[in-house]
This record gives sequence, C-alpha cells and structure tokens, in this order.
Amino acid sequence: MALDEELMEILKAAHFWEMQHLQSCVWQIILEKMYFSLEKFLPALEIDQLCEALQSSDLVVETEYGLLLKLTPLLKQLEEAEDEASLRKVSSLIRFTEMSATQLQKVVQLDIAKHVRSKIMQALFHRCLLWESKEGIDESKGPRCYLSPSPPYFDTRNKLLDFLSHRDNKVNWESCRSMMFDGRDLYKVIDIKDGVL
Repeated sequence: MALDEELMEILKAAHFWEMQHLQSCVWQIILEKMYFSLEKFLPALEIDQLCEALQSSDLVVETEYGLLLKLTPLLKQLEEAEDEASLRKVSSLIRFTEMSATQLQKVVQLDIAKHVRSKIMQALFHRCLLWESKEGIDESKGPRCYLSPSPPYFDTRNKLLDFLSHRDNKVNWESCRSMMFDGRDLYKVIDIKDGVL
C-alpha cells in the first residue's frame, strides 16, 4: 500500500473513531505531501475533502498556477460529468490572485478558462492594484506555503520585493508594469472585447 493510500486509510479510521488529534496530525501531513503526488491523492479524496485542503493556508504547493495545472484533469472530469456545483466549488478555491500576470495569461489558454473568467479578471485587477497602491493590498486570505512565490509583492513600506529565484521574474515585472487599472492596456495581456474574455 502506498503512503498516500495509508494516510487516507488512517484519516478515515481517525474520523470513524472520533480521534480528533490524530485526524488533525494526519491531515497536516496530507496537506504537506498532497501537491507532490496529487494525481495519487485525488482519486482517494472526496470533493469536500479536496475543498477543505484548498481552503487551508497550510497546503504546500510550488505555485498556485502549478496547483491549477494539477487540478485541470479533475476540473475537466467534473465538466464532462456536468457537475456544475462541484466544478464551481473547486474552481472558486483556486487563488488566482496569487498568480503572476504571465501565469494568468497562460490560464486564459486552458480549456477550463471559460469557467473562471471572472476570477481571471479579478486577479488581473488585483495585479494592477498591487502596482498602483500606495498602501499595498490587504489580503483577505493568507498565502499558502509557496515554494516559488509569485512576484511582485509589497512589504509594509510599499517597496517591491524582488524574488530573484523566480524564473520569469523579469517577464512578470514587464507584463505587470504595462497593465493599467483603468483597463486600457489590459487588452494587450488577454483578448477582451466589450468587457468579455
């Protein structure tokens, strides 16, 4: 039995026997390991468990875009099954605002983009606000544990924190800098006609 299967069995048993502390500990381990073998964990997870994981700020992922790519097969499966409620529920928990402008541009090319258009627009405006804000952005959700943070972020003094480890940092800088909040240059980033993607 693989580690992911064992963890899920322990989680089920802990839930059945109402062992809250064990349940909490196993869930923490799952959140730390899930991303790296998500294709193995997904079949064992119920939609509610997946949503609980996605809501958690303890979920360790490389990037939010990477998480979306790993979830794309599941989202396509939900789309084919015409399970709109689950599709909406899962896609609403993806934190598009934590993606770079370059990553958002790639999301528009995915098959599932039509289900998340409003989230993409919200994230693009969020990126624009990051550049124009004098006080920074007050995030409603804390970030996940990202292995590759998406630049740019502002610290409390509103200075750009340059994450040199990020591969396409310069591309993000240029693409974000060219966007204006009033939307005039947003047309260059994605194809928008009459306010629709």
